[in-house]
Amino acid sequence: MSFKEIMEIAYYTSSIGLFIVAILGLKQLKIAKSDIKIRSSRESAHIASEQCKIFIREVLPLTASFDKLLRENKVPSYNGAIKDFMNEELTNASTWYNDWLNKMGELAGKETEPLSIEVTAINALESFSVYFIRGIADETIAFSSVGIVFSNIVERYYPYISLVRSQKNQFNYYDNIIQLYRLWKGRIEMYGLIAQKKNIEQQLKNIPNTHIKPEGTE
Repeated sequence: MSFKEIMEIAYYTSSIGLFIVAILGLKQLKIAKSDIKIRSSRESAHIASEQCKIFIREVLPLTASFDKLLRENKVPSYNGAIKDFMNEELTNASTWYNDWLNKMGELAGKETEPLSIEVTAINALESFSVYFIRGIADETIAFSSVGIVFSNIVERYYPYISLVRSQKNQFNYYDNIIQLYRLWKGRIEMYGLIAQKKNIEQQLKNIPNTHIKPEGTE
């Protein structure tokens, strides 16, 4: 056997070996990616669970304290539309805005605690929201647990969040709260419409769809 033939055989053999190694490498890479995906999914689920616990254990008591303070001092609630969370929207609701601002001014004049509770409560909502908006925690898990409660709180605190935000600002506070609220509120409305659709379809099934034909047309 000539040197050339030996080299050709060696080259052919090594090519098969490299091909096998490459196949095994790709298989291991797929396994590694799958393992990373599973671990990431478990971790995001765990973080979501922990954040829900924090929400129930820490955030809800803060909001309850602030709500109680507002009720005791007869601070008017906001009953207007939820729009873009901008201060300009509040000033347009002139009558309510002036009453609310006066009441909050009186409250702040009595003690500094109300403002401290307000800021702490809203900051806690923002901290909670960051985990889900940034994709660190699985928001679908949290939604099923606290989505409706979170959305209701944000709506109650609409004026307090909007007060520090303006269309003139390049940067505004509490973007994560607003993004999570819009995501979850949209989903709540969607589920509500689906339920209505099912109810209407069921009602339609129960309505007899019969006709009386005129005599002689049969």
